[in-house]
Amino acid sequence: MKIKELIENLKKCDPEAICVYSRDDEGNGFQEVFFTPSEGLYNEEEHDFESLETTKGNKEDEENYVFEGKNAVCIN
Repeated sequence: MKIKELIENLKKCDPEAICVYSRDDEGNGFQEVFFTPSEGLYNEEEHDFESLETTKGNKEDEENYVFEGKNAVCIN
């Protein structure tokens, strides 16, 4: 799902509702979303997400580091 699709669907929801997420695709548990969404790079082959904050924090020269390839938003 793209962000624009998510936003369009969220506009239809009660703005006072609590945000939750499913632990798996079968709905075997739910938890509340606590953190602000963060942009980063999602690797579809490895099913791995690297946030901009994590990436910058791991680089020795943060001032000159350029994060490339943002393609995803992590919600929790």
